[in-house]
Amino acid sequence: MLFTSSSYFLFFITYFVCFYFLKPSFRLHLLIIGSIIFYSWLNPVMIWVPIVLCSMAFWGTSWIVKAEASQIRSIRFWTMITALISPLIYYKYKHFLYNEILVPVTGMTSKFFRIALPLGISFVIFTLICYVVDVYRKMFPPS
Repeated sequence: MLFTSSSYFLFFITYFVCFYFLKPSFRLHLLIIGSIIFYSWLNPVMIWVPIVLCSMAFWGTSWIVKAEASQIRSIRFWTMITALISPLIYYKYKHFLYNEILVPVTGMTSKFFRIALPLGISFVIFTLICYVVDVYRKMFPPS
């Protein structure tokens, strides 16, 4: 959905009216639903990306906070960071790692990967990493 399109204008007006007339206690739910609709407008197949990553961060921070020993908290923290960064590495660098490193070293045949890059995956992942770091440093409670 482009910001200059009529579909965006209709979406924005509908969202704004719903937000204005909705009780404040339900506005967060509307924000989440509106964000999912906006994200999946062009490619509904990729709707799983923000949902899975946000769920991982949510449950991961709860898992980190439950650890009593600082060493276990640290291990859980780095496990969570690794889990969040893994999709970014896969989607952004799989072509480079395979064709530029594995093919010359092993003599394998070159491949072209036709997997779509999820929209804004770097932004989503780095924002979630900031959230996990803040919870780990006890700046915020897990939501």
